[in-house]
Parts: sequence; C-alpha cells; structure tokens
Amino acid sequence: MTREISFDVEVPGTPEEVWDAIATGPGISSWFVNTEIDGDRMAQHHGNGFDTTSRITASERPRRFAYEDEFQPTPDASPSLVATEFLVEARSGGTCVVRLVTTVFGAGPEWDAELDTLREGWDGYLRNLLRYMTEFAGRPCGTILVSGTAAGPRDRAWAALTGALGLEDAAEGERVAAGDGAPAFAGVIDRESGGEGHRELMLQLDAPAPGTAFVMVYASGARVHANVHAYLYGDAAREIAARDAPLWEAWMAERF
Repeated sequence: MTREISFDVEVPGTPEEVWDAIATGPGISSWFVNTEIDGDRMAQHHGNGFDTTSRITASERPRRFAYEDEFQPTPDASPSLVATEFLVEARSGGTCVVRLVTTVFGAGPEWDAELDTLREGWDGYLRNLLRYMTEFAGRPCGTILVSGTAAGPRDRAWAALTGALGLEDAAEGERVAAGDGAPAFAGVIDRESGGEGHRELMLQLDAPAPGTAFVMVYASGARVHANVHAYLYGDAAREIAARDAPLWEAWMAERF
C-alpha cells in the first residue's frame, strides 16, 4: 500500500536561498532537526536517541531535493520505506512555493498512526521554515533539543510538561516566561495545536535570543515522549545554546 501526505508553504527568498534551507545540513538544522549530509547520505537527530540515516535520491539545486529511509513505527510493525521530496517553485514578488510530499509504503494500524504523526509534525516544522525564511534566513543558528519519556496517557504527559514550565494555561498571543526552575526563556505563544498523536506549543522567543521554540509531547508506540526544541538566531546564538543546553538537559532529566 502506498499513501502520501503533501503540504505547500510560500516563503520569501530566491529558489537558491530556499534550496539552501531545505537541502543543506546547516539549512535544515536551522528549522527542522540537526542534520549532516555527506555525499548521498543524510543523518538526522530527532531526540530521545532517535537518529535516522537516509539515502538522498535527488539533489537538483535549486528545484528538487528527495531522500528515503527505512522506518519501523513500532517494535511489532514491519519496517517499510518512507520517501520525502521537496520541490521549489519561484513565484513573482520574490517568494517561492515549497511543496513537501512524504510517501509511506507500509500498511497496517501502526502505519496509519505513523502517517498521522508525520502529518502533524510536518505542519509545525513547515511553519518554522516560514518563520526562519521570513525573519532569520542566513543568520547563525544555535539549537537546543532535550527529550524525556513521560508517563502516559498523552494528556497526562502534556499537563506535566506544560505545568513544569508554567505554561499550563497559556493561550495563543499571550506573553510567557520560564516557570520555576526552568532555564530562562521568554516570548509569545504563536500557536497551540494537537492531534491524535501529539500536542504542541510553538513560541516566538525574544529571550535568551530571538528565535522559535516547540514544547511538545507525542506518542510513539506504547511510549509518550516530552520534548523542548529551541532555535536561537544571531551572532551569539550558538554560544547561548551551548551554555543553556546542559541546564535544559538537567531540567528534563529531573522531571521525565
């Protein structure tokens, strides 16, 4: 069985600038997950000890970038191929449409759930791509990604994570700051979203540096994971991320 999900997002930039964001290690790391590309191999680090190694099947600057990897959604499911393709099309006015197509070749209820998770996850990250290209394209980026395993069900884990950060009653458009014991951060809630597999807050940060942060919980098989993923931009961003990452790791380890 072959099924696919697709998204279109219009972002500012030339096709070359957009391609550099969606098809190079530094570019992808600036809005998605830390990524290294070596020839036709791409390694990505998603947190919770989950790394993927993909085979790049197309790298046609500035129009097309595609890769594929074998994935197993749960320990009991059969591994199957997942293919991902980005297409870049220039528009008048200095923008491009990025079309993302992910094709899943697995069948069964585990793959149905994984398809929903992919759909929910890509929606948030493509919003981050739009913000990156609009406000921060080409600027140095430092990232912080900390993860933990939470007691289920998902809504209980969500209450535990947002409560620990002082975000349990946060609403879209509201300015928030770090809860008691968390490393310093401040910003505005850009979006709250959720689906069958995950719940998420997206924040526009102004401290400790301009950027974006995701606060999320998601189910993977029988486990529930809690993540805080921050993208900081500017000349001091990498130094700040290196300083604060150990603080976030200790904070997460104490609670999840």
